[in-house]
Amino acid sequence: MGPVLVRYCRARMGRRDHSYRAADEVAQEAGRAVLVAVPGYSGGPFLRLLHQIAARTVDELDRRPAHPPAGTELTELLPALPRMERDIMVLRVGTGLSTEDTALVLAVSPAEVRVAQHRALTRLRAML
Repeated sequence: MGPVLVRYCRARMGRRDHSYRAADEVAQEAGRAVLVAVPGYSGGPFLRLLHQIAARTVDELDRRPAHPPAGTELTELLPALPRMERDIMVLRVGTGLSTEDTALVLAVSPAEVRVAQHRALTRLRAML
């Protein structure tokens, strides 16, 4: 559970002041929330629960401005993507999940993941 949460939070939040400390703290908070949620969870694969809680925790605790900052790092461009495309990029590239696992987490088909990833990459290339 820990490495996946840390990779996800680092991919979503990026480095702050040349370190991942803030992202690691958010991952730790998400881990605590997962431990609280597990006993009563019956909504599908554990990886889906992990993603839902990590995404919500990052959204709540990330103090980034609402508009995307200028720059070329992936983490700076991600907020400009639609939520599904952003989630797919973070799960596929930042966390290293397969297309099938990403589809399982997001409750969509692998084909939808591939199409949305292609769209996200096209958008990101246009922003660079």
